[in-house]
Formats: sequence, C-alpha cells, structure tokens
Amino acid sequence: MIRMTVGDLVAATGATLVCGAADAAFEGVTIDSRTVEPGMLFCALLGERTDGNRYVGAAIGSGASVVVVTAEPQQTDLDRAAETGAAILRAEGDDGEEFLLRLARAWRERNPQWLVVGITGSV
Repeated sequence: MIRMTVGDLVAATGATLVCGAADAAFEGVTIDSRTVEPGMLFCALLGERTDGNRYVGAAIGSGASVVVVTAEPQQTDLDRAAETGAAILRAEGDDGEEFLLRLARAWRERNPQWLVVGITGSV
C-alpha cells in the first residue's frame, strides 16, 4: 500500500501545499469520497457527471489525511482541514489524472523490484 509524506508527495507530483503539514503522512489513495478511510489520500477528479471537488468536505469528514483538489478550495473545506489536521494540495495545472500518474511514477521508482505486468484486450 502507498505510504508517503505530504512533502514527498509535493516533490513527486508538483502539487502545491495549500494547508497542512509537509511531514504529515498518508496511506492509501482513493478517488471516491465514499471509500475514504482514516489516513488516506483523496484525489478530487472532474468527471462527466460530477466534480470531485464537491466532496472534499465529506472526504475530510471521513478521515482523509490528504486531499488533492483541482480547483480553488472552498473556505469551509480549508476550515475543516485546519480543524482535523488534514492537508490540502492543489494539483499542478488542476489536472487530477496527471497528478495520479505522477504519484504512480514516483511510487514505482521507489519500488524498482516490483514486476510490472500490462494486460490488454477487450471486455
């Protein structure tokens, strides 16, 4: 499972730390606020039907220790993060997918012993 500090995450992805501590850590990543568990990172993606930035407060309320936004964070979310000690980062270029790709690249570089398998095909 992915475990990193916020400082390492910022260095790996180019994200901007909006609030929170650089030495805070997270373990695990999700893009669905309903699956957030305490200590996880939640990345707000912009989808066809919804905007993940609308669920930042819910993710923090569920215990996310790090939240990555792709738009200016709401003041209520900043206040909630300050209350709980969660960190809020803004993805470089407001691109959540690119943020996740950079995170994956950094994690892969930290674990060169892993075997990577690519599976292709159709359903």
